[in-house]
Amino acid sequence: MEVAASPYLDSNSGLKEFRDQLNEIREQELFCDVKIRLNNGENCTLSVHRAILASCSPFFRSLFTSAMADSKKVEILLPEISKEEIETIIQFAYTNQVDLSPDTIESIFIAADRLHVLGLLKLCANYLEENVDPLNAVGVYRLAHHCHCRFLEVRVENYIVTHFDQVWKESAEFLQLHINELLPILQHNRLNVPTENMVVQASMRWVHHYPKRKRHYYDLLATARLGRCDKFFIEDVILKNKTIMAQKACRDLVYKAYAMSQFTLLQKTQNYLNAPCYMLMPRNPHGVIFILGGWTNDSVCGHMESYDNRVGRWYSLKTTVEEKPLAYHALVTHGRFVYVIGGFTTATCLNTVKRWDPLEEQWEVIANMHDKRCYVGAAAIDNYVYACGGFDGETRHSSAEKYCPQKNQWCYIAPMRSIRSDSGVCALDGLLYVCGGFDGGACLISTEVYSPKTNQWTMIEDMGIHRSGVAVASFEGYIYVLGGFNGLQRLGSVERYHPATKKWSTVNGMSHSRSNFAITTLERKIYAIGGFNGTSTSNTVECYDIDKDEWTTVKNLVVGRSATSACTVYGLLNVMDYTFFTKDLPYQQRSNAISTRV
Repeated sequence: MEVAASPYLDSNSGLKEFRDQLNEIREQELFCDVKIRLNNGENCTLSVHRAILASCSPFFRSLFTSAMADSKKVEILLPEISKEEIETIIQFAYTNQVDLSPDTIESIFIAADRLHVLGLLKLCANYLEENVDPLNAVGVYRLAHHCHCRFLEVRVENYIVTHFDQVWKESAEFLQLHINELLPILQHNRLNVPTENMVVQASMRWVHHYPKRKRHYYDLLATARLGRCDKFFIEDVILKNKTIMAQKACRDLVYKAYAMSQFTLLQKTQNYLNAPCYMLMPRNPHGVIFILGGWTNDSVCGHMESYDNRVGRWYSLKTTVEEKPLAYHALVTHGRFVYVIGGFTTATCLNTVKRWDPLEEQWEVIANMHDKRCYVGAAAIDNYVYACGGFDGETRHSSAEKYCPQKNQWCYIAPMRSIRSDSGVCALDGLLYVCGGFDGGACLISTEVYSPKTNQWTMIEDMGIHRSGVAVASFEGYIYVLGGFNGLQRLGSVERYHPATKKWSTVNGMSHSRSNFAITTLERKIYAIGGFNGTSTSNTVECYDIDKDEWTTVKNLVVGRSATSACTVYGLLNVMDYTFFTKDLPYQQRSNAISTRV
């Protein structure tokens, strides 16, 4: 188990000078009333004050106040603890300060737990939580369990299920898990796996490390929602695994799952609703797509939907009671909030901004922008939310501004080189990219990039096609530009820009031409949602698999719309409020499913 080194200081440091003086008195052995002797071969004796140790440890308080003979002794024997450990505990007792490092954290954590030094135990737990990574997560999880530190155990378990893809592939400690530790992780409803194939692959890696574990294959496969595995994965991997197929119980499970794997994602979900079966039960998604507002065929709407990619369905939400109809706005995820920026109502363009807390399911009105902006583009970088260009009902803007959540304040940044409304905006590697748009006379082909460090805009290479009403997203070093309107027709083409090489290239186009649609990314896929096809607003949705360079049709929106915006929110603890388990599952089935683990 490896973690980064870092000095730790308790937040309550107001009495630091007084504590330092107490420690100096101890070091000079003044007024000390008890000695601690170690029984570990180190022949070490340390003089301390009973009251100081008793103040930070129920163990020492009980030792010094009980009716036992040891409570009156001037020398106390402490077995099975090292000099370094007891010196660290004494240092913390007197100064509230301790230096933690990768080399000492485990032994200090165990010693603090053994002697019930609760403040030090909490500091150690915070240090471990803040330094957890895919390589050490399992070790920290096991340590927390060993020391009965439940709050750390829960938080690190959450880290493991959230970052499972990295943990099972990269962590050597994963291979050391006992079967009784591994099964609850694989069974977890919030296990973040894009497909159930990954659960089987992780199980195979664990078994391969120690072949005698093959007797556990049935229990491991039973934790997977095996009927949701890809049928080709079952054919090419599971059915060809001789160790698995040699066991009758495993064979029966696999054959049953293989029959279920023939169905589409939506069919599997419907089959589960019709006849609940653990092998088809979906897990909670790690990320949820939200889409808000837009222009329907009849009018502007305030309708909000969520998308659960584990079941492939959209759900209408009732979280927008306060929300007025809105179109040509921007949605941006920043921190725990979804920001709704500018837009157009049935009467006017807006400079208003609201933010929604999906965890508390509450809306909050925040500071207005300086300019009214519909057809606005927005993105978040570091601690700021940026709004670029747009239209105020009379004038199109080159202006841009940024919002500071800590100050609840918008301020102008340098204006763009070009006037732009209906452009696409995204962030990549700390820079803000603005592509295409409309300047009041023509659709644009140009792209510019903003550096927050220099507060300067720079024109970069033009796109291959003029695009207004364009959607833009970034992923792994590329800027993806989708669809739009070139002045003559709606577009289905897609191109991407690589800043490292300063080159544009084309990728496979969408199945449906569209402009003024929503875009967001989720699990290595780019989603194109709704829009205008040249004749009417659209309810169609498709997603682009970046690894395969191919598009797949997704379930239609509940309400078709253009002039809309979407975003993805990750890691919601109340994710079930917006997804299958609350929206589709009858209450009794929901209770049974949740009891598995959430």
